Amino acid sequence: MSHGQPLAGQPEPPMHSDRLSDFVEKSTRKPGACANTLENVVTFVVTTLFDEHSSRRELSMIHSFFLPIARITVVPRGRPILASVIDVEELFRLRPSLFFGQGRWGESYRTQEQGESQNFRVQVNMQSFAAAGALRSADLLFAFKVVNQRWLIRSCNLVYDEGINSRSPVTLTC
Repeated sequence: MSHGQPLAGQPEPPMHSDRLSDFVEKSTRKPGACANTLENVVTFVVTTLFDEHSSRRELSMIHSFFLPIARITVVPRGRPILASVIDVEELFRLRPSLFFGQGRWGESYRTQEQGESQNFRVQVNMQSFAAAGALRSADLLFAFKVVNQRWLIRSCNLVYDEGINSRSPVTLTC
């Protein structure tokens, strides 16, 4: 996946919403400041990651927030023995089987703490309310680092509720 560059010869698909333009506007409001506030970056990343209608451009942009060496730990809440460590490419490939078709996701709460130097930890809880009334949630714990006035994701732990009668998309087991 390219980082911020449209594929050669491919027209840019229309954006599902004004999410990307809102993000760009908020991130460029204060000249000379850090390119984006952590709050704006986290909001953009989680809403784009959990929205099945995200454009290719939005997905490419959130992909660029992950360091190339970033690892994601994916843990099904009910079966933690199936926890797997995957790379960023695998997260984007598994995204539909993890989050889509189970209702609309929304952020429930968020906490943030600063570590040493330019390191930050952000925990986000996302909840999905399906039409059948089943509640699913996903807890994300991001480790961010500021590099050249840019927020980058060093790692992410994702603990999620599996859908009813689902299979682990990482291990492909029942």
